[in-house]
Amino acid sequence: MIKILKSSIYIILSLSSFFIVVLLFKNDKTKLIKEVVINSEKKFLNKTQIEKLILQELEVDSMIKSINTIEKNILLNPYVKNLKLYQDLNNRLLVDIVQFNPIARIVSENDKDLYIDLDGNIFPTSIKFSERVILIHIDDNLNFNFRNINSTNFGQQIFSLINYIKNNDFLKKIISEIDIKEDKNIIIYPQVSKQKIIFGYPDKIDDKFDKLIFFYKKILPAKGWNTYRSVNLKFENQIVCNKNA
Repeated sequence: MIKILKSSIYIILSLSSFFIVVLLFKNDKTKLIKEVVINSEKKFLNKTQIEKLILQELEVDSMIKSINTIEKNILLNPYVKNLKLYQDLNNRLLVDIVQFNPIARIVSENDKDLYIDLDGNIFPTSIKFSERVILIHIDDNLNFNFRNINSTNFGQQIFSLINYIKNNDFLKKIISEIDIKEDKNIIIYPQVSKQKIIFGYPDKIDDKFDKLIFFYKKILPAKGWNTYRSVNLKFENQIVCNKNA
């Protein structure tokens, strides 16, 4: 009889412990968020804007909605590249946001301006934040209104051109604007001299930029910075300088 009684008490205690754990777990999941902690650069979205994106997904005086739902809604913002969203043991909502980092700006007369980021992603410009990057002027008949510039072969070549300039300390100080013509030939406009640089199709990038660097370091110092109106890099093993063009 004593053994049966002990067994019954053990079962009751075990069941009680189980239900207590379940209730604690349930209560923990339904606690309100006490604080929102945001970790993000102050670029296209500032802290106040990010908080607004989050708070509009939280019910006042109620339980937090699904974190997955909040995450999906925040990722709909065109300036958010990556997002990590989680709740800690102190009922804080921790938000780690990575915003797009532009390296070039597409400028078009008929379409809206667009940015290109480090991975080739294309996203809209903002009136609240502007990044000083190389300008890519495109002909009206060319269209880069897709999500990533690398989605076409020509786009990949333009992206390689941009990165070559960006990663070269000398070139990125010289080149400020690029014109892409309807025939996909490129004209480069420097910010340190008046020459128009005829680059041609975006191929043989290494050779053409080597010639351009030679032009600036050897030819201009010898002939004078304003002697030539244009320099043509299109021809193999040649630099064609023109005083009148």
